[in-house]
Amino acid sequence: MAVVVRSLQDQLEKAKESLKSVDENIRKLTGRDPSELRYYLMKAF
Repeated sequence: MAVVVRSLQDQLEKAKESLKSVDENIRKLTGRDPSELRYYLMKAF
């Protein structure tokens, strides 16, 4: 069971790192922080 949990934690960390790269690319292309857009969209609904 502990092996499965550790494996899932590792996969989660890899996914987070991948998303950080995506956020950095969006910031470079648009000049804006992608988290600001997410916040705005959440407030709109």
